Parts: sequence; structure tokens; C-alpha cells
Amino acid sequence: MRYPYLFIFFIISASLLPITDASLSADLVVKGGKDDKELPIVVVSDRMISERNGDKITFLGNVVAKRGNMTVYSDVLEIHNDEKEGKEKIIARDNVRIEQEKKYAVGQKAIFYEEEQKIVLTGNPKAWENNDMITGTEMIFFINRDETIVNGSSESKVKAIFYPKKKGER
Repeated sequence: MRYPYLFIFFIISASLLPITDASLSADLVVKGGKDDKELPIVVVSDRMISERNGDKITFLGNVVAKRGNMTVYSDVLEIHNDEKEGKEKIIARDNVRIEQEKKYAVGQKAIFYEEEQKIVLTGNPKAWENNDMITGTEMIFFINRDETIVNGSSESKVKAIFYPKKKGER
């Protein structure tokens, strides 16, 4: 794990706070570098279980995880650290909702790959930006590139609804 003591401190601190959106924005304001990769992940939940010397940390119940301007809500959140390969993977499961500014997405499972800075959302994923909506079987969000790939299947095609933009809108 890249920052074991700092990370464990934030996890313990977050698990002791009341679970509200206000607690994330007011009580846990954390400064970081310009790059979101330098910011800590702040997690609040009903319960936490640490296994294998912190290589796997599971948060259960009303999970809210925040990093920079992105917030993830779910029933379960697992943080997996592979010290040998220096990789970190975060898995959010059950009733997943991801919010970032005017964009949000829902699904049943989201996997965040730290090294690649990407999120793979599955389980009937849907995403919205303003009123526009897109659905598919798998959505891949590349965080640093502001790029999204939506895959469908022969049974469930990609479906998108785009509304005309008003003058001056993006």
C-alpha cells in the first residue's frame, strides 16, 4: 500500500463520523495536489472490516466514498491493495451511484483501477449528463481523459437519448 498509515488514519476517522453528505463536505475537507491521484479517498460507512494486514478493506452499509469532485455511494465498498505489483483496485457493489459535477451514473458494480484511472460500471449501468442519458451492458470511464466507452451486447444494445443543446451550452 502506498500510504498505509495515513490511509488507515482516514479510514478510522471516517468510520467514526455520522454518515451524511454534510460530514464529507464539512468535517473531512482534505487538501491534496493538483492531480486527483494525489488526493486521499475519504470513506464513511456503517462498518469496516480490515483483512490481510490492510491488503483488503471492506466497508459495509451506507457507504459514501469521496475523492476530489467525485463521490461514490454503494452498499459495499472493497479496497484491494497488491503491494507486490503496487496496484490498487476499489470495488463498489450493490446500488452504486457515481456523481461528478453535472454527471452521474448508476449500476450494480463499479471497479476503480487506480493505476489506469478508470472505472468499469456493470449491472444495468445508466449514465446522465444534464438531461442526456445512455445505457449499455458495460461503461468504462477514463477519469483523466474525460472519455467514456459504452458497450452493448446482442441482447442489450447501447441506447442513448440526446436533447438539443441551447445556444452557448456544451
